[in-house]
Amino acid sequence: MSKGKTPVETDKESKKAPILCRASKRTIVTGSERRDDGIRITRQGLSPITTEELAAEIQHGSSLTRGDVIHVLTELQDIMTKCLRKGQMVCLDKIGTFDLSIGTTQPMYGTRDIHDSDIVAKGITFRPTEALLKGLEGIKFHVIADTRSIISERSSIPLIRDWFDNHDVITMLNYATMCHCSRTTARRRINNLLATHRLERLPHSTTCYVPGVNLYSTNR
Repeated sequence: MSKGKTPVETDKESKKAPILCRASKRTIVTGSERRDDGIRITRQGLSPITTEELAAEIQHGSSLTRGDVIHVLTELQDIMTKCLRKGQMVCLDKIGTFDLSIGTTQPMYGTRDIHDSDIVAKGITFRPTEALLKGLEGIKFHVIADTRSIISERSSIPLIRDWFDNHDVITMLNYATMCHCSRTTARRRINNLLATHRLERLPHSTTCYVPGVNLYSTNR
């Protein structure tokens, strides 16, 4: 929240300020074939609001202390978890409904073949209320020019080496952000780096990678 401003003043300013977006081409790579697949729009410059920041916002509109609000939010998480584990939907007035998303561990085509152990929790679905959606009406957006140039795969090698000077692992998202490329491009490049043993997949993980035996090799 801006220093010296009330929550109402800050809220009015946030409604006027547009959300910054960046437009970039989405490219699909199939073998040696590359084709454009429309435009990808991403939000820029906004980090997620933390529990502490959320508590501070709620505190200004109530008689509760920040510690009280954090305690309530923590309890809400625990209670929601218990309810979802029992198969209950959680409905928060003016916000929406949280529900457990379930499915099978692998594709199945006959109901007689399904056993208890084949069913797993896939995640959580959220259905917003009309009140929440109405509050999002009239949002303004502003597209900023994408002046970043994509770093080539060869030029990314020194950057990966520098990355591991300060980090133990690298993810696909880390690579995409570092090279200013799409996740599709990052995935294809990481597969190439795995094939040439410049990167190795971290055991028991499908998203984290560690230096391979050839990362620091001078051979191309």
